[in-house]
Amino acid sequence: PDDATEYAGGPDWLDQTRGRLPAEFLDELAALNTGGEIWLVLLGLVYDTPAPKTIDAFLDYLESMDPAELQSHLISQAWFTKERGIPQQLIDDAAGGDVAAYETICVAAEECACGPGWFELLSHPAAEIKRILVDIIRRFADKAFEGDVSKLLDRDARAKRVLAATLPPAELVERATNGITFTNLDGVDAVILVPSIVIRPFVVITDHGPLRIFGYPVAEENLTADEDAPPSWLVDFYKAVGDDKRLRILTILTEGATTLGALVERLDLSKSTVHHHLRLLRTAGLVRVTIGDEHTYSLRTDAVAQGGPLLEAYLHERINRE
Repeated sequence: PDDATEYAGGPDWLDQTRGRLPAEFLDELAALNTGGEIWLVLLGLVYDTPAPKTIDAFLDYLESMDPAELQSHLISQAWFTKERGIPQQLIDDAAGGDVAAYETICVAAEECACGPGWFELLSHPAAEIKRILVDIIRRFADKAFEGDVSKLLDRDARAKRVLAATLPPAELVERATNGITFTNLDGVDAVILVPSIVIRPFVVITDHGPLRIFGYPVAEENLTADEDAPPSWLVDFYKAVGDDKRLRILTILTEGATTLGALVERLDLSKSTVHHHLRLLRTAGLVRVTIGDEHTYSLRTDAVAQGGPLLEAYLHERINRE
């Protein structure tokens, strides 16, 4: 979302990050105007990068790619060509410099919700696209992040590997994403989980060949935090239930799983407003999102029952500490 307050880091984190980047570079990022989707589109290529999957290794891998192969990947991912029935040969022709093929794909992608900057970026020759991406990623990585976040990411990844040894894939994804699971993933051979500090509390999903990749928020217990601060899951839980509209949504979900459209109709609210409330309920662990032929939302009844005991346990622990 465009609203920085929706992210766990908040506006302060975004302002601090922008403050570390030169003004001219911020202008270049704004001009790119891909709506932030460029990072999601590149996730599959990060997965393909040989170990160790560091920024430098990823940049080396990008630079080693055939420019036309990279452009073909970007076209496919940015414009959801598989879902739109666009033939791979047409994509390869466009990446090879066939202007007519590229224009045909652009027409098919006009209704795509992706950032408009994709049309400008992908109109460049393949070698120029590669140069632009490598340059932007290298400069962003050099300036944007303070400290070594890889240790925090590794800590969360280790915790998820422990869970992976005992949980089926759908349940593991639900645990990592705090409420998102899936059914009938036709054509998907494996699920990849990628921890992220930046996207918290959101989840991003993309496909890479036969892989379904979930970018999920690092669990709060795996981040350094103020020991005196209440746990974020407790704050999220009571924030979620402290709103009459969200309580109405929970009441509807007691009747069974439903869709976003059905909730919009029953609540007489805008789609974006209902989606916002559902996101807060999922973050609190109260709602399950199942990805199938369409997204459905259901109540996580076990989480509802935990609300009172969680608060009691937290307060009891504080009393004993003092």
